[in-house]
Amino acid sequence: MMSIRRSSSTPRPLFRTVIGVLGAQLGVDTPLMRAFVDIGSIVMGFDGWNEGRGLEDLGIAGMGREELKEYLASGTLRG
Repeated sequence: MMSIRRSSSTPRPLFRTVIGVLGAQLGVDTPLMRAFVDIGSIVMGFDGWNEGRGLEDLGIAGMGREELKEYLASGTLRG
């Protein structure tokens, strides 16, 4: 049986955040991306929905579309 070894280059930390949760926060249905998270979880041997960084860790939890676009363009948060 083939074994998959995780390394520092495995995109595990952002897997859950970027693909699954951000779409839900912005009200965008992402069924295909959710399927990729599910499949990736099986292939990589971890729970892609509950492991890794969350939106809070990235400082973007609760941002709407316009606020997120501004943050991504400027790199700074309003405050």
